[in-house]
Amino acid sequence: MARYLIHSADWGVFATASAKFNGTPFGTVESFADGPVNESTGVPYLYLADVSTIIEDTTANPAVTLTASLAQSQWCARMKLDPQSPLCARVALVGKMSPVNDSSERTFAQKALFSRHPVMASWPASHGWRFYRLNIATVWLIDFFGGAAIVPLSDYYKARHTDYSPLQPPTAPP
Repeated sequence: MARYLIHSADWGVFATASAKFNGTPFGTVESFADGPVNESTGVPYLYLADVSTIIEDTTANPAVTLTASLAQSQWCARMKLDPQSPLCARVALVGKMSPVNDSSERTFAQKALFSRHPVMASWPASHGWRFYRLNIATVWLIDFFGGAAIVPLSDYYKARHTDYSPLQPPTAPP
């Protein structure tokens, strides 16, 4: 479910320790992609300008949490689930931001982001846009009652985004 949520989300809330507000947690909505539509990697990539709040914050402290929710889809609304319901699954990826320096990975990040967010290709170069990645240390997932689970990284990366699809309405038992 965690991989599904990350791959199907177009945006998430990235929380950092704010450099402007003395380390106070600060969240900002950002577009991201873990690959083109059928090439999920599980690694969230971002396209950020030099003046981005995230860049300012992660220069001082690279720790970041990305939260994404199934509430972005219409599934939770169709099922009459409140976004806070555990059944309206959400995932938080905790880790550190780093620039994408490897040229082949940068090419992949560009393909991933520009295919999922085409308008990014036209953003002004004068803003110093660069590709970044979230290096995941912890995967926190809640998708049922009883509390959240910490998903082992090996399980997260081993899963395919197609292993789970809640977007099909449940079928009634026979």
